[in-house]
Amino acid sequence: MRNRARIAVAAAILGVGGLAILAFASTGSGPSVPTSSGQAVLTQVAASERLQTFAVDNMYCASCLFIVRGAIERVEGVRSVTVDVASQQVTVAYDPAATTIEAIAAAPTQRGYPARPIGS
Repeated sequence: MRNRARIAVAAAILGVGGLAILAFASTGSGPSVPTSSGQAVLTQVAASERLQTFAVDNMYCASCLFIVRGAIERVEGVRSVTVDVASQQVTVAYDPAATTIEAIAAAPTQRGYPARPIGS
């Protein structure tokens, strides 16, 4: 019975028809907190770090999520990456002394996912 309750909770989190949550956070320095939508929200950003949100085109599935996240994580100076496939946005915590917004946007763009900063 206990497993059925866990399955019911998992099904409720995943949504109708088993639609997977396509938001994923990778934090290198601070913890993240999952929200009811499945997104993870960064809870800490060091004083020397900045947050930047990017709009990313062509990102529609879990595979896209991992490609975009991996590309951005490889940029030196990136501390954490939060990807939300549903809104086609990525939020990045980075060290401005080690990288630039342009370098971060170039990483997924070079892999076929054009990225542009939002509100910078």
